[in-house]
Amino acid sequence: MFEREFDIASKTLAFARDVVMKHFSRTLSLREVRYKSKENLEIVTTTDRMVEDLIVGILKNEFPEYGIWSEESGRFAGDSELFWLLDPLDGTKNFLRKFPSFAISLALVNPQIPLMGIAMDPIRKEMFWAIKDKGSFRNKRRIFVSQKTRLEGAMFACGIPFRARHNLDLFEQMFRHLFLKGAGIRKTGCTALEMCYTAMGRLDGLWVFQQAPWDYAAGWIIMEEAGGMFATFEGKNPNWQHQNIVGGNPSMFEYLLNLLSSFSSF
Repeated sequence: MFEREFDIASKTLAFARDVVMKHFSRTLSLREVRYKSKENLEIVTTTDRMVEDLIVGILKNEFPEYGIWSEESGRFAGDSELFWLLDPLDGTKNFLRKFPSFAISLALVNPQIPLMGIAMDPIRKEMFWAIKDKGSFRNKRRIFVSQKTRLEGAMFACGIPFRARHNLDLFEQMFRHLFLKGAGIRKTGCTALEMCYTAMGRLDGLWVFQQAPWDYAAGWIIMEEAGGMFATFEGKNPNWQHQNIVGGNPSMFEYLLNLLSSFSSF
């Protein structure tokens, strides 16, 4: 199931990757960058728009029955309950500053869960993907979460966008606790890739505040199909709203979730 969707989606993201890299190789002018929200310091570039137009155009043509919900252009209803969730460029600020951590993220979901997900890293040419009940992959190789059970030497990702600044105390509590337990902590600014890195064992877990559904949808199924666990800070499935999210291999997921609950500031 969903083989045709995956085939077309993966080829489409490969086309989109070429667009991203063409723009990455040059400096964008001021006319090509604008703030979506100065209050939350969110930006959008012409590259985001071009990639989104390319992907949305192909998906609408190939799967007219499916809805599409994309970060920049909003939501389009379809006849089916299934819909695509698209982030044309997760990590736009990184892309703009030539910091090599950004991704194109696409998932096919129903109202409850993701059914297929792809996250494309244009820089490294790594495509992470999963189809429900068929496993997770990096390019053509099957991937699995790590087996790490101890905090010493574990590696976590974290993230807190400016819009979640009211949660800064909780973020600092988590960081301090894990740091003092001997864990390594990274903040790359690209949630989609951090989730994929957790799925393949480069990381052992992550906690990130106020993520949009297009940020976490693909990573959710990629992580779970790799043997990992994923939830909101309250331990529930996300509901396609902005959510505080936590994930990891089973041991680290439980630890992070219990730790978040003990601080209980969210």
